[in-house]
Amino acid sequence: MSGQSYFRHDVITSLAMCAPPVRMVVVEAYSCRENVDGPLEDYHSVLPVFAIVGTIQNGYQKQAAGDPLSPPISPTHDGMIENGWEFDDNPQSKEFDLLIEDNEFGFCLLNDESRANVDEVREVVLCAWPPEEDANRLAPVIERLRKAARYKAKKAEPPNRPRRRLDPDGH
Repeated sequence: MSGQSYFRHDVITSLAMCAPPVRMVVVEAYSCRENVDGPLEDYHSVLPVFAIVGTIQNGYQKQAAGDPLSPPISPTHDGMIENGWEFDDNPQSKEFDLLIEDNEFGFCLLNDESRANVDEVREVVLCAWPPEEDANRLAPVIERLRKAARYKAKKAEPPNRPRRRLDPDGH
C-alpha cells in the first residue's frame, strides 16, 4: 500500500445496545478564549448516558485512483464488493461507545467525530446515588476536569515571547 492512497469504509454487521446497569453521566470540560486578548473561560457539561452501544464492523478499502471523492458505498457486504471495494485483510473490529444526549447534537455517540473537541477532557461517572445528590457528588469531578482543561488549553497556546531580564547593571 505504500505510496498509494486508499479509501476506507466500515459496515456495521452487528449492533447491540443496553441500558447501563447503574445511572451514568459523562462530565466534559474545556477552556477557551472568546477573543484573542480575552481571559481563558472554563466550561463544563454533564451529559446523561442512555445506553452502552457495541458494534461489530467489517472493513473495506478501495484505491483512490486520483479521485478525491469517496466511491459509492453500500450497507451490505455484497453491495460493497459490487461497488469495487475490497474486503480488508483485518476485517472485523469491535467497538463500544455510549449513547448520550448532547445539548448541541441531541442523541449521539460520545465518540462521534462531529462532536470532537481536541481541547476537551471528559470522564464517565457511575452515579450510584439519587440524582438530587449530583451537584455535591459531581462537584469534585467537575473542578478536577476544569483544571485539567485549563492546563491543556494553556499548554496548547503559543508561547509568549520571553521577556529579557536585565542584570543589576542593566545589561
